[in-house]
Amino acid sequence: MRRYLMTTVVNMRDLGGYPIGPNAFTQYGRLIRSDAPINLSEDESQLLKSKKIDTVIDLRTQEEVVKAPSFFYQKEGFHYYHQGMNHDGRKIKSKEEMPLSYMELIEDRKNIQGIMKIIADSPNGVLFHCTAGKDRTGVIAALLLSLAGVPASDVIADYQISYTYLYRILPLLFYEYPDSPVYLGQSKPEYIAKFFKLFSEKYHTPSEYLLDIGLSNSQISRIRNKLIL
Repeated sequence: MRRYLMTTVVNMRDLGGYPIGPNAFTQYGRLIRSDAPINLSEDESQLLKSKKIDTVIDLRTQEEVVKAPSFFYQKEGFHYYHQGMNHDGRKIKSKEEMPLSYMELIEDRKNIQGIMKIIADSPNGVLFHCTAGKDRTGVIAALLLSLAGVPASDVIADYQISYTYLYRILPLLFYEYPDSPVYLGQSKPEYIAKFFKLFSEKYHTPSEYLLDIGLSNSQISRIRNKLIL
């Protein structure tokens, strides 16, 4: 199962099942990406728990969290962490600036360090999410998949498919934020591909980036092993 069919989220997906070699694939049930799980049912939360997915990292800003608290906040049986990634650091004036906005996200070094340490230290599966599960979540997912050795084309595909799942609810999001341009709701492959070009020019590899922001080799290995062992 790649996508989790839930009643109140549309973009909850497993990072398992991607090729990392001729006969090897990333493992299911280890790292899950999602749009904001606000009103999950008890059955849905128990489905995640049954798959040993019991750590939740909320990437939304404090304002977003206050407006729509996570279902998992103080939920018995789950470990909830708020690690807000600020996606409003500057006004994105064109679609060409989307990759630059992703670079700005990873320059929040202390916060990314915190996110990655939670993943490294979690004994079971981890669900991470923002609001739509596309940009902030997409950047973290891209780093994790690349760290595990997933080919760039599959990392891009994982990012790109968000628009497919979000398409039917985007009118609701744009109704709430009427001044937002259409390209902010899209997950075009060139957005993440250009981001990785910029990322590679500056940091070379995900491992080097994670070392640079303060993670140890042991922590990086534990993050990688979440997906490959």
